Amino acid sequence: MNSRRKRRPAGLDPDEPAKASDMVDIQALGGRATVEATRTRAASLLLEFAGSALLVTVVIAAALSGRLLSTEGSTQEFLLGSLAAAGALVAIGLAFPGIRANPLLTLLDLIADRVPAADAVGRIVVQVVGGLLGGVLGLWGFRSEEHTSELQSH
Repeated sequence: MNSRRKRRPAGLDPDEPAKASDMVDIQALGGRATVEATRTRAASLLLEFAGSALLVTVVIAAALSGRLLSTEGSTQEFLLGSLAAAGALVAIGLAFPGIRANPLLTLLDLIADRVPAADAVGRIVVQVVGGLLGGVLGLWGFRSEEHTSELQSH
């Protein structure tokens, strides 16, 4: 009996009978499959980090920009900041499809059993770190004396 396990590649119809040519020799892949899985996980975590950082940066910048652009008061500030943030969120969603960029969404995926616990913990850690970096970047963009005095006068 052959001790090697065989598995069907993704995308084949499970109801269709398997042919020998359709099977992938998992053991023959050896370390190469492990390297690819590690690379994919690292890329996924990097995207979560970048998406979280960008999300927080954009939301802070949009809120501060709305306040700077407004001459009418809090309603206009809120509207301008919200529209800028909404547009940026759509752009982030299109640029990084499949990421959550939000620890709460990752936690909900974990509760719904859509993501393994180890993956969820890794994602949450990089999302929080990315969000902190995004907060620093968002505030750093408005650190000049001109912006600071304008924000304080509102």
